[in-house]
Amino acid sequence: MGILLLAKRRGLVNNVKDVLDKMQGQGTRISNRLYLQVLTLADE
Repeated sequence: MGILLLAKRRGLVNNVKDVLDKMQGQGTRISNRLYLQVLTLADE
């Protein structure tokens, strides 16, 4: 998650939510709490 946030800050990723959703769709398990925390930190 930290790498995603860093990528967003550096402009390499436009939308963290889309990446998280894709990861979940491919079977990565992410708790609801972590999901929401990452979105909050990414200002999404």
